[in-house]
Amino acid sequence: CQEATKDAPTLFDHLSVESASHFKSVLDALTGIDIPFSLNYRLVRGLDYYSRTTFEITSPHLGAQSTIGAGGRYDGLVALLQGPSTPAIGFAVGLERVALLLPEQITSSKIPLFFVAGFGKEAKPIGFNLLHHLREIGIRADTDYKSVNLKSLLRSADKLGASYAIILGDDEARSETAIIRNMTTKTQEFVKLKEIPQKIQSLT
Repeated sequence: CQEATKDAPTLFDHLSVESASHFKSVLDALTGIDIPFSLNYRLVRGLDYYSRTTFEITSPHLGAQSTIGAGGRYDGLVALLQGPSTPAIGFAVGLERVALLLPEQITSSKIPLFFVAGFGKEAKPIGFNLLHHLREIGIRADTDYKSVNLKSLLRSADKLGASYAIILGDDEARSETAIIRNMTTKTQEFVKLKEIPQKIQSLT
C-alpha cells in the first residue's frame, strides 16, 4: 500500500496560506528549542476531529515499538460536544513505555522557582526558548501559554507561587534585555539576555 501511494499527492501540498503559515510557526518553535522532529506527510490519526497538527512522540531507546504517545490539535471538538468554542490539543501515552524511560528516582515540586512572562510577537519565542533552557538544566520554571499581556502573566506567576518572574516584552527583546522581578519584594532589575544564566545561578 505504501509503495502504491508513495507518489500520490499529500495534504501538505494543498494547505491554505493560513494553515501553511501556522504549520511553519510550529516547526520554527520546535527548531527553536532543539526538539528533533521528522515530517511524515502520511501520518494518520484514527479520529476525525483533529485540525491542523497531528503528531507522534517516539524514542530511540524502545526498539521497534518506539512510539511513546500520539495526539493532535482539535479546535472544534468542545463546540461539537455542545460546549464553548475552545481550541485545544491532546495526546495519549503508553504508561508502561514511559515508565521504561524514567530514571529510578525523580524529585519534583509543583511550585516553579522562575516564571517566564514573555509577551509580544518578538518576545514570546525568546521567552519560550528561555523556559525550555531553564527546564533543561533542572530549574523549576513555568509560564502561562494562554495569557497575552503582562498583567495576566504576573497574576499567573503569583497564583503559581513563583519566586521570580522573568519579564520579556518586545521592547526588551529589541534591546536584548529582560527584567527579573522578585515576586515577594516586588523589586526588579534589568539583565542582559546573555547574562541571564549567570544571574539565575546567583538566585538558586
